[in-house]
Amino acid sequence: MKILQVNNLHRIRGGVVFAADLTTRILRSKGHEVIVLSRDSRELLGVRGKLKAFCYSIYSPWGWRVIKNLIQQHKPEMVHVHELYPFFSPWILLACRKAGLPVVMTCHDYRLICPTGFSFRAGQICEMCGKKSVFWCVLNNCKDNIFQSLTYSLRYFLAHQLKLYQKNVTLFIALTEFAKNKLVDYGFPEERFAVVGNPAVINNSNMAQYSGEYFAYVGRLSQEKGVDTLLAAARITGLPVRIAGDHSLCTDMLQEAPTNAEFMGFLSKDHLAQFYNHTRCLVLPSICYEMFPLVLLEAMVYGVPVIAANIGGIPEIIEDGKSGLLFEPGDAEDLARKMKYLWENPDLSREMGQRGSETAKQHYHMDIHYKRLMAAYEKAIKLK
Repeated sequence: MKILQVNNLHRIRGGVVFAADLTTRILRSKGHEVIVLSRDSRELLGVRGKLKAFCYSIYSPWGWRVIKNLIQQHKPEMVHVHELYPFFSPWILLACRKAGLPVVMTCHDYRLICPTGFSFRAGQICEMCGKKSVFWCVLNNCKDNIFQSLTYSLRYFLAHQLKLYQKNVTLFIALTEFAKNKLVDYGFPEERFAVVGNPAVINNSNMAQYSGEYFAYVGRLSQEKGVDTLLAAARITGLPVRIAGDHSLCTDMLQEAPTNAEFMGFLSKDHLAQFYNHTRCLVLPSICYEMFPLVLLEAMVYGVPVIAANIGGIPEIIEDGKSGLLFEPGDAEDLARKMKYLWENPDLSREMGQRGSETAKQHYHMDIHYKRLMAAYEKAIKLK
């Protein structure tokens, strides 16, 4: 099969970029021809860049033109879309449909039902735009920048008024059942969904030599990730906590953190492997509707157990009491209890990590992911 993959790279690299790149690698390794169309949001600098991003988000003549040319030149059989904003905009979906191609779109976030994609604002879950009016994003200034909030609201409003997703995407891929059900609740047709989780990269070199010296957090230090909950639990327990992630803009968090919490900064792939080698347990304290955090898979592959918030798609990945423990989102005392329990039971912690590793191999191996992805493609072809 010849497949055209489309992805707009975010300014801050994250799971979407990794997942899209890995999808390309998996497909090519199985003999498929993959044409990649991508642009990088870091190209849009200064006032001129912001104006261009605003215009392209509403309608991108460049995106329309380049997608038509690629389709005519390469004649793909399938279009797989990841992220569209700002360079491409949902208008390219119409161009693909007019060319007679099935379009598969992976929903890496909640952008179909929330202008910002997080369904989160002011420290709590927010679904006001989907349930009431899209312009709550402007009224609440959800991006903490009124121009950006207006841009996000307008592009969301236009896409939904014209049903650019509903009319032109053949099949939506949700990463978890929770995400699929959430989107279906907002009116997207259930029969046009497939659930395909993220793939795990598994090899002999990424198995941790378990020593269990500290609790670990890996990821963004943004509010929806619940790092404040972890710091509060660290203060309660007094247990060692190591936090890996860019903390350059988190001055207040660093100043208020307990002395037993150490900020490691951004860690490269090699340093991250060593970081996992000495980890007792990974903690994911999110207070938002998580989709399918890649860091969970990463920890499981390394044989590291996970304590995670019982929210969003997380309970579908972590089996409570077997591959890890779940706690009430935002409840630092509950998290502290779970941390103490695993600290006092190192053998149990090791067993949970081993079960998590087996789960990753059995359910998220790249070969299994490939079969699920091809089943989704075949469903899209039938629907088309």
